[in-house]
Amino acid sequence: VGDLLDAEFSADGAWLAISGDDTDVYLWDLKTDLQRNAPTYIMPHDTARVSSIRFSPDGHWLAAAKQEGVVLLWDLTQESVNTSLILENDNESPVHLEFSPDGRWLAVGGALGRINLWDTSQSPPEKAYGLVEHQRGILDLAFSPDNRWLASGSTDGLIWDLTSLPPEPVEICSNSADAVRALAFSPDNIWLAMGDDSGAVLLRHLEGSAVNDPCIELGNHDDPIRDLVFASNGTWLASGGGSPDVRTGDDRVIRIWQIE
Repeated sequence: VGDLLDAEFSADGAWLAISGDDTDVYLWDLKTDLQRNAPTYIMPHDTARVSSIRFSPDGHWLAAAKQEGVVLLWDLTQESVNTSLILENDNESPVHLEFSPDGRWLAVGGALGRINLWDTSQSPPEKAYGLVEHQRGILDLAFSPDNRWLASGSTDGLIWDLTSLPPEPVEICSNSADAVRALAFSPDNIWLAMGDDSGAVLLRHLEGSAVNDPCIELGNHDDPIRDLVFASNGTWLASGGGSPDVRTGDDRVIRIWQIE
């Protein structure tokens, strides 16, 4: 595998996928090959590295972002999964992948700021929309649990209403001017948390706020926010801060916020 770049279990625990810097995707079938040291399948594809891998929530698809500008898609319901579909990403290197909770949408965020929405309910999957509001590369993507919203982070943070197609963007927080690296929706679909490069952790109320309302500021880290996660009951939010250069970053802490 070489250096590990990404690893993910399918939601049903049936598959484990791993990608490294040797350009291949390694797939273990945990239903039948639990005792094997070697992967069940090795999916090679030219010389480009795989920067991100994601399973669809229903276990139907495995997606892999290749740095050459395509996304590979394997149908795990087929008897043999060695053959992949190639989703063209407009010659833009895909850097982030995210499936919607219902499995319909695959969002592909590019290195130049484009987001392609693929409709995987079609056979074969179709590129339904190209979202081009961001001016720089995509840093994070997140779908709300009810499938209504897609949030995207770049030099700014945007939220897209998927109940109104084609989706139109709205700024997440009017009181943040820094790049957005971390996004998370609460399990009850009430809150969207956002972390930016200033170290700020902010909350947007999804139902009770107007388009241009400022977000609630919870507090700050000393370094950019790298990750956010809600507890399953929605009452706690964890935020992690740190510099991309571990030699200079001085935060390296996890903060826990109570959401009321």
